[in-house]
Amino acid sequence: MRKAATTIIATSATKAKSRGFTLIELLIVLLIMALGATLVGPRLVGGTEALNVRTTARDIAASLRLTRAIAIGQNTDAVFLVDVQEPSFTEPGAGGKTLIAETIALTLRTAKQERLDQNQGGIRFFPDGSSTGGRITLKGANREIAVGVDWLTGRVKVVD
Repeated sequence: MRKAATTIIATSATKAKSRGFTLIELLIVLLIMALGATLVGPRLVGGTEALNVRTTARDIAASLRLTRAIAIGQNTDAVFLVDVQEPSFTEPGAGGKTLIAETIALTLRTAKQERLDQNQGGIRFFPDGSSTGGRITLKGANREIAVGVDWLTGRVKVVD
């Protein structure tokens, strides 16, 4: 009986040895993972930049819609201001500017009478919901999105 027990133990020890990985195999796997991370890493950074442009465009659209709602609700004109040099925007009643990441370039197309200077201008909403109309374009490293305002209806639309 003792001999059978010793044989079983020796067999178990042999099986345990063959189940592991060698140091070289582990190093090769780590090398492949590091190579994959260096190739995929820059693509992930570009993806976050595009996401940042998209999120900022949606924030601007929401603020434009709020400005329109203020004009209708208070039965008065309300102006959404944009500064393309500082990249920022100001909605009425907000109490200050909302800064935009410097990696995003802004351009503003609006009515001539709504231009304050070469870097600042606005989109005016009237109590009936209409507006002077305009378009704010946001451009990142690899993404461009436009936020447009229809002059007749005051409708705000994000165009990818």
